[in-house]
Amino acid sequence: MSSRWRILTWTLLVAVSGTLAVADHEVASEESQVDTARIEAALSLWEYGHKEFNQLVRLPHSDIGRFQGLLRAAPTERSRRSLAVLLALNCALPGKRQAMAPLQEYRCKRLPYSRFERWATSARGDVYVLAFAKPADRSAAIQVLRAKLRVANALPHDDVEGKEFLTELAGYLEEGGLP
Repeated sequence: MSSRWRILTWTLLVAVSGTLAVADHEVASEESQVDTARIEAALSLWEYGHKEFNQLVRLPHSDIGRFQGLLRAAPTERSRRSLAVLLALNCALPGKRQAMAPLQEYRCKRLPYSRFERWATSARGDVYVLAFAKPADRSAAIQVLRAKLRVANALPHDDVEGKEFLTELAGYLEEGGLP
């Protein structure tokens, strides 16, 4: 092979590998943006339409390991909580000592709604997770959220943000919640 052909071949290989590297970077960047959207959505259902939210929080099986790794490396409490909710909704939360383990036990195993509700409304829990009640328990969860809203309305100070939060959670359930 002549040196001219070697140079041409080498130049072509460099150009192709550079193009592939750019394409790989673009795919990784798109994947990162989707990951970020999924993570942010898990704690912000009111910012999305019902169907869009449900699509965002459903992880493909092939992505579970990556999100579990992100949970272990999460830099903030909010990102840990968001990832824990996301993984719990996908029955993929590693370990039983995670903050959202009761959500996973309820959605994916056999934790009764009454115990789930007690945890969600306790100081250790998070009323937000009531929005993920199973279809058979949605009306009970809506009643709890509406009762909390009535209490908030009776308070002497006006917590508009808290009222909107409870209203959005109940509205999500009324629209059909998470299947």
